[in-house]
Amino acid sequence: MTASDAGLPCGQKLFLQRLLAQHVMKDEEAKALHEELDESGRPMEQCFREMNHRLTSDFALEIATVSIASGGTHQRFHAIINQRADSIAKASFKHEFNPHQLAYIRLILEKLVSGAASRVDLINLKQDLTDPHTGKVGMEQAEDCIDRLLDQQWLVLEGDENQSRRASMNVLINIAPRTYLELSRLLIDFGMPKEDLPQFIFHRM
Repeated sequence: MTASDAGLPCGQKLFLQRLLAQHVMKDEEAKALHEELDESGRPMEQCFREMNHRLTSDFALEIATVSIASGGTHQRFHAIINQRADSIAKASFKHEFNPHQLAYIRLILEKLVSGAASRVDLINLKQDLTDPHTGKVGMEQAEDCIDRLLDQQWLVLEGDENQSRRASMNVLINIAPRTYLELSRLLIDFGMPKEDLPQFIFHRM
């Protein structure tokens, strides 16, 4: 799907292009971009419903929102997701990573279901791989997997950790909003109680 295919006003096409490129967008950034691009004067949430009406009918996609508790407040994040998010996301992982890396990523997510972990703790999970994956993910591959998951916003640095510190072995890493939105059923399979999932908001007509 490209935003130009969606048959939407120019401002909404540009908004979708930016959101697709970033994978996930913080609420304050989305509101600023909406104010910059939208000429209708309608609230962002109303425009989300209008965009979703077209995205859903044409592509089975939609803008969805997740609200995550942080420091006593809730931060909202927006993303374009497939309505069969879990199956599509898992399929994309199979194209992106080899079977040994996928087994390692599974261990990472299973670990993070219980809370944030340091980079070194996530790297060391490679030692927990069992046959046929034992010894198939080395230090360099493990670091590459973590960096790619951070780049694609499946994982996120915890709290106020600076991006310049992301190579530090002590930096804390956690599940990112994109993962909650696109892999929530998988997280439940990995042991996350449903009541621990953040709030999901769907913008539908």
